[in-house]
Amino acid sequence: MARYSAILSYRGFPLIPEKLASFMCMYRFVQWQISPTYETYKRLHDWQTPRPSQIIIPHPAWMDLPPWGKFREKVIENQARYDNLEFQNDYASNFSVSPLMDRHLSDISNMSMKKPFADKYPEFQDVCRFEEV
Repeated sequence: MARYSAILSYRGFPLIPEKLASFMCMYRFVQWQISPTYETYKRLHDWQTPRPSQIIIPHPAWMDLPPWGKFREKVIENQARYDNLEFQNDYASNFSVSPLMDRHLSDISNMSMKKPFADKYPEFQDVCRFEEV
């Protein structure tokens, strides 16, 4: 997990929405890598499912994270050109989040804690929103 946090910390995502979007992109994928079960695989978004090159060709972990499958393939298949700090910084500093996602993330009412947390820690109900389930 440290290698993924290093990507977020040192690769220059300049704004919080881009950092959060990057984290959201990697969250389910990293869960699947840590615990490669049918259940964690099924939780991957369609666009996250590994491309053949990700399974067959050894490559640095950061190459698994871009959201576009063919982009990942191109980078993995051409590591001599793209496995460098310049490319990683160019990618991070040019990654863009739509204004719609930015608005969604800026509205705290879009965030909540699930019922198991609410049941276990009811004392937090006055400081955060609990899902109604």
